[in-house]
Amino acid sequence: MIDPIQEFWRWWTACEQPGAAAVDRRVRAIDAGLGWEFSGGTATAGNRLLAVHSTGDPTLRALAARWAAAAVPTDGWEFVAARPASPSPLSGAVVVEGVRIDLSELRFDALPAEHRPEIDVTGVHPAFAVLGRGAARRVTELALADVLGETRVDLWIGAVTGRARVHRTGGTRAAPRTGLVRGGSDAQTPADAGAVRAPGDARRLSGTAVRRFVDDFAALECWRTWSRMGDVAVWWPLRGARWPRFDTHLAVTRASRDLVRALGGNGGIAADCVVVAWEDGGRVAHVYADGVTSAPAFVEARAGPGAVIERGYDPTLAEVRHLAGLYGRR
Repeated sequence: MIDPIQEFWRWWTACEQPGAAAVDRRVRAIDAGLGWEFSGGTATAGNRLLAVHSTGDPTLRALAARWAAAAVPTDGWEFVAARPASPSPLSGAVVVEGVRIDLSELRFDALPAEHRPEIDVTGVHPAFAVLGRGAARRVTELALADVLGETRVDLWIGAVTGRARVHRTGGTRAAPRTGLVRGGSDAQTPADAGAVRAPGDARRLSGTAVRRFVDDFAALECWRTWSRMGDVAVWWPLRGARWPRFDTHLAVTRASRDLVRALGGNGGIAADCVVVAWEDGGRVAHVYADGVTSAPAFVEARAGPGAVIERGYDPTLAEVRHLAGLYGRR
């Protein structure tokens, strides 16, 4: 059986000038649901970038990640499995429900969520006064993906809403106060733009500033590594975007010490699998693995004679959602 991912890279290495139509045909041969895009130079090099991504479908995330993992090094090119941030976000305009929305006027109220390692964002734009809530939210979601890139959104953004900008005089009527501190201006000092404020203190930010805000927030949160609640330990944040290839769940009850050592203990990452959570005081290990590798068989072989393993396909981490609780949504 021909592996379409390997076939893509065989074609790529033999192709001198990869055209859009040819790339599209071969990406669709992998899966018709995948999306792809070229972009120009990156921030770190003058390379061109080819992104093959899941188009927001978490069930296709592993497939895109396997495509990127199999990439053949190519001079002048980088390959990623998620939509990158746009080099010039919020430029131009879109028309939604017959309403023209100048994206340069869009601002973001960013609020770190209480007890959750994520940021709730409200898109604020005068045109949202005449749009439905769903349309305003969708515009905000698409704009965030443009500003932050797919990976930042998947890892760190929580609830997304949209509302009309409130003017001091005339225009849209002011909404009731909610206790959030709103900046009176979109201008930010460097300290204001990057600072992560306590829950209950939101900031209104431009596109560039919200990217810095999210990156600073992520830098503060990533040091935690593991979060503990009673007899549960959970990787922080518990979101599938951290392990895009790992689509197979193995719940190992009464795992042997040999398995624990082989997987590196709490949070130790092997090449093709990871323990994302420990439950019941460590007696249940939740392992996620790349299902097309030998990792699931490795876990089963090392689990020990007294272990019980439940295995299933779970690209969205649904089987550990009860453990994520306050710690994430995907």
